Amino acid sequence: ASVLNNWSLAKNPILAVLELAKLLGIEKTCKEEIVEELRSISAMDITIAFQNFKIGSDEGPDSDLIDSVFKPCIEVDLEGQPAFLTKSPLLLLKSGNFNKVPCIIGSNNIEGAVLQHVVENFYSNFEKYNENVRLLVPRELARKDKLSEGIGHQLLKFYLDGEEHLRADT
Repeated sequence: ASVLNNWSLAKNPILAVLELAKLLGIEKTCKEEIVEELRSISAMDITIAFQNFKIGSDEGPDSDLIDSVFKPCIEVDLEGQPAFLTKSPLLLLKSGNFNKVPCIIGSNNIEGAVLQHVVENFYSNFEKYNENVRLLVPRELARKDKLSEGIGHQLLKFYLDGEEHLRADT
């Protein structure tokens, strides 16, 4: 995976925390108070609430194809703990200010298993890409909606032999 993919960084992580907290009967909005209440709830209760959680992959026209609820985000210090990721991955890569470590490249035989739901549900969801071709463009490649839309249309035309819309048979 790449830190530059649309789905790799939480856009607004507090929303997921607030929704999960609400499922657990926590009505507070202060992060510190939510964390404190979550600490008093059993792991089993949190797991059950999480199973009822709405996963963002099908929510709204701007949702990503792959969208895990809890994933890395740009952080601020919390409870005196230093933040791990304080700038966007793209800015860090461009600045060169990161630990240069050897890269290990490999593969496994079930790496794509996490994406099985995409394969199973693609034909019921492909219309969202026709409605919003910007979803086809990595968010860090083009930050302006107009530019992303143009690139999205170019990608469709290129990969679909001049066609401008996905269909069930493409």
